[in-house]
Amino acid sequence: MFNLSAHPATQGLGSIGTNPKNPERGALMHCSLAMTAQGLPLGLIDSLTFTRKLKAKTAKAKRAIDQKESFKWLQSLAACQEADDPAGGDVDRPTGRAHGPRQ
Repeated sequence: MFNLSAHPATQGLGSIGTNPKNPERGALMHCSLAMTAQGLPLGLIDSLTFTRKLKAKTAKAKRAIDQKESFKWLQSLAACQEADDPAGGDVDRPTGRAHGPRQ
């Protein structure tokens, strides 16, 4: 989480807090760490930086999966699968985008 609330002139920020009386603004990051079977960290496989929209909440059941914040987990899973199979193979990539490099 990048809290940029102290920089009010910065544009493009989203909500990062849960207190509506004291809203915090910034960006969030979802990272995937590669590790060996023995638990040795190898490094980051994937990193997604995003902002939450400042809008009225929609019922989760009414949103498509690619519109939910939890979709970041599926995108990271696809990146991990791609790292495990760099040739592409027949890995199902739930990215919501055309197959190929991440955008």
